[in-house]
Amino acid sequence: MSFQLPAGARSGRTRPAWSGMAVVVEAMLMLVFLIGSLAILTQVFATASVRAREAHDLAAAVSVATSAAERFAADPEGAEGVTEAEGLSVECQVTSDQTTRGTIYHATITVRSEHVSEPVYTLSTERYVEGGQ
Repeated sequence: MSFQLPAGARSGRTRPAWSGMAVVVEAMLMLVFLIGSLAILTQVFATASVRAREAHDLAAAVSVATSAAERFAADPEGAEGVTEAEGLSVECQVTSDQTTRGTIYHATITVRSEHVSEPVYTLSTERYVEGGQ
């Protein structure tokens, strides 16, 4: 079995060296694009993780602040102080204003997290007690 080249085809000729380089350059560009994409996605997921933690802390802070406000509504004088709930520090500061017909109690409830230096949530509420307790 013999193989014959068509007329006009050159035999014994090798391909130029640059023809294989195109594949290598394309592969390198794809690798650079892949690495860049992974770096961006890593930053996106890291930011999403931080935001999820902040959202969780805020939801928990609203829940414990609401509970503290309910305790204040039930007993304004006994609600003052610092408590721990769900890994959060809940501080309730109570002040009162005497009137001729009763007492107005003001409470500022501040919830702090160990992850954040500033308060996560602050709630202000008031309660009027007729006749002054």
